Amino acid sequence: MHPATTALLIAVLALAGAGCGGSDAPKPTAPTPASTSSAGGRLSDDALLAVHDEFVTCVQQADSLGLAAHFSGGRAVSDSEGAGGGEYDDRVSAPKAIARLTKRGEAQYVGLRADTRNRSGTSDFDVLIFRSEEDAAARGTLLENEAGIRPDLNKLFVNVELHRTKPESSRMPSQALADCEARARL
Repeated sequence: MHPATTALLIAVLALAGAGCGGSDAPKPTAPTPASTSSAGGRLSDDALLAVHDEFVTCVQQADSLGLAAHFSGGRAVSDSEGAGGGEYDDRVSAPKAIARLTKRGEAQYVGLRADTRNRSGTSDFDVLIFRSEEDAAARGTLLENEAGIRPDLNKLFVNVELHRTKPESSRMPSQALADCEARARL
């Protein structure tokens, strides 16, 4: 066995043995995400991922929001496509800005796409989740400059509509989207 592997195994066994012996001391709990936007701070890496995961869970339960997608290779990619025969527009509103923001870890991306085969009429929005409201406001201009569309800012969330032909024809994000964003911030 490799010496480093042996040392790791000994350390794990020592830690496991430390918990034995019937101690009534409280066991450590899983760490909670540090610093939330409601406290006026910036989200930690773990907290940003927790907000993203809660948002995606909510979106997947809201039929009116269509398919949830992630960003990959400059496109919106849905794990639901093919499974139920869903078809959707895989373009994104601002591919360069989204790639830059997600690659640097400044934001998490969730695409909401209308299922053109099964549930037409749902929204086509790119949603970026930022660490703070200040970051969302500042980085929203990057998205606006590339997409040519003014995004909707909702605290940590920046929503950019995918298909807007005229500025005045904006479809406001649905109440279901606002509800999921509110739920994810908790």
